[in-house]
Amino acid sequence: MTPARGYSRDAHPELLQVMLQMITDEHGMPIYMKPQDGNTNDNTGFQASLALVKSLKDAINFRYLVADAALFTEPNLKDMAEKGILYITRAPNRLTEVRGLISSVINNDMELIDDEYSGKLTDFEYKGVKLKALCVYSQQARKRAEKSVEAKVNKEIAELEKKLDKHGHKAFSCEPDALKATNEIIKKFKFVKVKELNVTKEPVYKKGRRAADAEPVGYNHFVQLTVERNEEIIAEEKNEKAVFAIVTNDTENDWKAAELLKNYKSQQRVERGFRFLKDPRFFMDSFFLKKPERIESLLMIMVTSLFVYSATEYIIRKKLKEENKTLPNQVNKEVQNPTVRWIYSMFTNVGRMITDDKSIYVGLTDFQRRTVEILGDEWLKMYQVFLE
Repeated sequence: MTPARGYSRDAHPELLQVMLQMITDEHGMPIYMKPQDGNTNDNTGFQASLALVKSLKDAINFRYLVADAALFTEPNLKDMAEKGILYITRAPNRLTEVRGLISSVINNDMELIDDEYSGKLTDFEYKGVKLKALCVYSQQARKRAEKSVEAKVNKEIAELEKKLDKHGHKAFSCEPDALKATNEIIKKFKFVKVKELNVTKEPVYKKGRRAADAEPVGYNHFVQLTVERNEEIIAEEKNEKAVFAIVTNDTENDWKAAELLKNYKSQQRVERGFRFLKDPRFFMDSFFLKKPERIESLLMIMVTSLFVYSATEYIIRKKLKEENKTLPNQVNKEVQNPTVRWIYSMFTNVGRMITDDKSIYVGLTDFQRRTVEILGDEWLKMYQVFLE
């Protein structure tokens, strides 16, 4: 592992960075981590870990490897097929085959999955690998698409207007040359089309004084061009960006759209883990270490902290459901799925009294007492809390 400059998602390309590959179980608890060079490509970063994934599969018998679109490359897919790894991932829309798949289902009826998503299951083949695909329409993705596509359209129009202003003052020796140069400019812009195009010509005479009846030696041709938004292309782009494709190589399973979507969304637990690690409140959004081995050690401590965090959250939620109990969340609503971040924040004011022979915690609130009771006997002993 070597700190290096690479693509910075935090918009700090001037800083050295490191990358971390991490695998968690379905509860968000880390089961594997590997520090990587700061300029590691996500798409190739999986290659070195797939052999280990095969070992993990044999050891703990997990069913699916769930990952984001970085997993979806031809070498990765073929490697996982050889190793017998079942996976669920997203196929990136930038691929021609995926765009074709999405286009083929956009105008077809999609099954309503829930209030947020609609989808359609279909067979899909990529580079000779047979897959099952779920094309999903998301209302949130549609809102993002509206915003991002409109930004691209406005940027294109502003850039094109500058080019056309300069282009309109450029003289061409013949009309075909003028039209060819104009087409070279227009074809680079996706979301606009020609509204009106006129070619005018102005006579060119020999230098010096000329007679009133002098004939021109040629003509300069100028293009007057106006453009407009290509609403059809813009609508297609918005529709395509509002749909994403989830794929799996488990083609034998009788998949339901809701089941496949739920399995894919479980990888959000990994993203939650990274948000935990990079949160400024964790005080580890920046490293002040030089030696790679010290950075690796620090990353190990951070991932261990994430394990404790995720395990505590899992235990609390599991016991709340088993015992049919609840805890209040941030808006004082009783729930069975509180976040440990919220719970930790509520334990920052616990008082501790130390005497000659013992140490006890005092002034526990009702929330703190209920939480400790949920965590079990060891926690009760530590906080010196006893059930009435």
